[in-house]
Amino acid sequence: MVLVNNILRDKFILDNCMASNSILTKNNYKRVTHIDSHLPTRDNKNTTDVVVCFCLDDFKKENGATKIWPKSHLSGIRIQNSRYYNRLIKKKHIFCEAKSGSVIIFLGQSWHQIGKNINGESRWSILCHYKKWWIKPSTDFTACGKKIFYTLKKKQKELFGFSSISPKYSLKNKSRSLKTLRDVNKLPKNYFQTLSY
Repeated sequence: MVLVNNILRDKFILDNCMASNSILTKNNYKRVTHIDSHLPTRDNKNTTDVVVCFCLDDFKKENGATKIWPKSHLSGIRIQNSRYYNRLIKKKHIFCEAKSGSVIIFLGQSWHQIGKNINGESRWSILCHYKKWWIKPSTDFTACGKKIFYTLKKKQKELFGFSSISPKYSLKNKSRSLKTLRDVNKLPKNYFQTLSY
């Protein structure tokens, strides 16, 4: 959390958390080189997105270790949408080889791709995406319900987005709550009654 905070230098949320693997595909390998960030910034101080990859297995070139293109985080190019995609991905990349239990951290605007698994060995990881508070998250953790909400500590509530909820229109009340950064300790007592899922 300290490292992510030092990179983003702002309040941040957990955008999503997901499992990722690389399986033996033989000749059907079709992984696209891409960025995870919404904004392909050229300047590190404008980074909005940090990816943390927890390696559950050894990451090796032969079992599909993640490929990263050095300095691509400074390109300002959303590679998956570039008309020069085929030419650009020919630039030199590196394999993020790491032992099980390691953590790989990179900026969301870095070009990356799941490597081709050529030996069939297991290559699982957990990916956690952290984004600045004002970006609408991919996963709405605020729908976790009262029971989980009341077991969360303050920092966990902030990570789940309770301090920066995206606007939602209530058909019942015909109103829209604005997206603002607020203290999770000051949420209204009837917070869960105001939500419309």
